[in-house]
Amino acid sequence: MKFAVFDVDGTLVKGSAGADFVSWLVERKKFPKKNSEEIAEAIEKNKKELISYEERGRIATLKLAQGFKGKSQKEIQSLAFKFVRTYDKVFPGSVGLVNFLKKEGFYLIILSRSFREILKALNSRLGFDCIISTEFEVIEGKFTGKVSNKMWDEKIKGKKLLEKINKKNFNLRDSFAFGDSEQDSFMMDLVEHPVCLNPNGNLNKVCKNRGWKSFDDLKDLVVLLEEGKIIAQRSWFEHYSMKYKKLIMDEKMFGSVLKKEKAYLDTVKKYTPAKGRILEAGCGLGRIVSALSLMDYKITAIDNDPRLLEITKINSKNYGKKRNIELKEMDFFEIKKKFKKDSFDAVTHQGVLEHFSPLLMKKLLDLQLQSAPLVIFSVPLKTEKNKEYFRFDQIGYRNLWEEEKWAEFLLDYKIKEFFTAEQRTDNLIVVLGRK
Repeated sequence: MKFAVFDVDGTLVKGSAGADFVSWLVERKKFPKKNSEEIAEAIEKNKKELISYEERGRIATLKLAQGFKGKSQKEIQSLAFKFVRTYDKVFPGSVGLVNFLKKEGFYLIILSRSFREILKALNSRLGFDCIISTEFEVIEGKFTGKVSNKMWDEKIKGKKLLEKINKKNFNLRDSFAFGDSEQDSFMMDLVEHPVCLNPNGNLNKVCKNRGWKSFDDLKDLVVLLEEGKIIAQRSWFEHYSMKYKKLIMDEKMFGSVLKKEKAYLDTVKKYTPAKGRILEAGCGLGRIVSALSLMDYKITAIDNDPRLLEITKINSKNYGKKRNIELKEMDFFEIKKKFKKDSFDAVTHQGVLEHFSPLLMKKLLDLQLQSAPLVIFSVPLKTEKNKEYFRFDQIGYRNLWEEEKWAEFLLDYKIKEFFTAEQRTDNLIVVLGRK
């Protein structure tokens, strides 16, 4: 399972939600002003570099615990929810970012030294799965004035996060960490995708030194995520070079392609007229292109990697009908610019669509259905066999979904065929038409 871990103050919220809540409580005589002033003093000392960030956190946490001593946890929690209802310092884009990651199947974690009551209330607007935070001791429903954990200590925060990662068996390689200060860098070091949000000066230096992505506007980040431009992926040529011993087919390999891809090839034959025109969107190594050309289809095969087109050229020359194949170097999203409506009888692709975000998958299908009345494709399903097969994959972004999720995703399209077939992997084969 992939996860995304967030600091909150300065990352999703301007300033500190906990400090703002305490000020709100002081105004209502629900928290001692003296303790609030001592917390403010510690913050000021840290700004002047008279005490460390960790010491500032220790003082603030202890003063908070003492200020809540004897008070009802239920009352403070209720007041926190009331405070959050009108709280206006959540950054524009925070909710959109969280919602995007939730839709993409990320397990969402708040990791903060702020206290649980305010974070729980704030989470009613955000919707995280888990909160790891400072917790005050409570006995018989009342705060005792003691702290249950020492979340001001970076080592403690790190230990708590690692415990959650190990317990849930999270996949660090596909996961995100979002922070705004250098104290967040420990969690950002853990994951494949560290992102600096509204970084302070020190974290900004770390970002530049390590090549981490940095954003001051969360809405910009959401747009790039939706366009599939944040989650890095290895080039397909490098991927194939690592995965397969040979890129150039021999007779045995091509025989295996014809056998294992029979269900897919038969589906193309069922729905595409004899000697029809096919656009193969993402030709890869040209194995399917070669097979389709032998079925007497006129194939236009596209890919944006010239190295793959060279491999396709060799494989199709050796095992396909060269006269039936035209190769073009181009991106999927250029289809509408390069081809007129109904230039083809069908658009085909295997193991391509799942590498894009849901937003881009629909955009691609819409473009393809302008170029042809049918789109015939296959995608790997979320099965135990496939999870093991793709376990060490280095290609990056991949949506492994159950059959039911694909069915729901494709509701906007006319589904002519929809079935599971055992190929190299457990695949869903789909034929779509226009509604």
